[in-house]
Amino acid sequence: MENENKLPDQTQQRLARIKEYEEKGGEAYFLDIDDNPPTKTLMPNDVDYLKKKLSSKIRNLVSRRIIKKMLTNFAKTHNIKIEGIENLKNLKTGAVITSNHFHYFDSAPLVYTFKQEKIKKKMHIVIREGNYQIPGLFGYLLKNYYTFPLSSNMKTTINLNHAIDTVLSKGEFVLVYPEQAMWWKYRKPRFYRIGAYRWAVRNNVPILPCFVTMEDGETLEEDGLASQNLTLHIGKPLYADKSLPLKEAAEKLLVENHDYCVSVYEKTYNLKYEIKE
Repeated sequence: MENENKLPDQTQQRLARIKEYEEKGGEAYFLDIDDNPPTKTLMPNDVDYLKKKLSSKIRNLVSRRIIKKMLTNFAKTHNIKIEGIENLKNLKTGAVITSNHFHYFDSAPLVYTFKQEKIKKKMHIVIREGNYQIPGLFGYLLKNYYTFPLSSNMKTTINLNHAIDTVLSKGEFVLVYPEQAMWWKYRKPRFYRIGAYRWAVRNNVPILPCFVTMEDGETLEEDGLASQNLTLHIGKPLYADKSLPLKEAAEKLLVENHDYCVSVYEKTYNLKYEIKE
């Protein structure tokens, strides 16, 4: 690890908070390590989840062209490798895809994979409420791409659930980061929220577990840390146990997903997985 005293202030803050939250354990694993600006609650009329309006369709087209180019370039500069592509290509139904959350552009490995493998199905990305309101180009892209923002408003959440049910029934994909918070270049699997697994069980579609591993590159990035070469590991689809009630079936899927990611972590890094409960 580089000398932390020479790292940019934001990087030092991130590393310090990761260390602090690791020591706390439990719910601290769901806390953001960056300071997020204040945001307003998203109301039902604020989000056109299924892009039914003409204006939404046009902005979506523009954002798709920009973001796919950005994410594809990111994937190439980070030497993306893909393992287990057959687990994605052989899926005949929709699925809830899960992955670890370690970078602003950590959807890049999957977007790159879809493009390289010519997978035509849409992949919608669940994002935090505040990300939908970020200003500037990045905010425009997050708002108008295939994104499904969460909301603290109940009626908006009902609309979100309806949108997820709709796209999954059409055989499309929904990408969820069950770790919730983004931890910069963090390599371990963390704890998971249950939402992704409830969506999968309710819609009778599998969880497609993904985990991205990292290897230090030869150059330093703006954050003062080594660039990361990335490998996207795509696991076998996980199907709900239909003999169980929804809650128990979702919890079982969560554990199976986490176990897969732990196995990838231990095999890739040759380290025993240890995390404070």
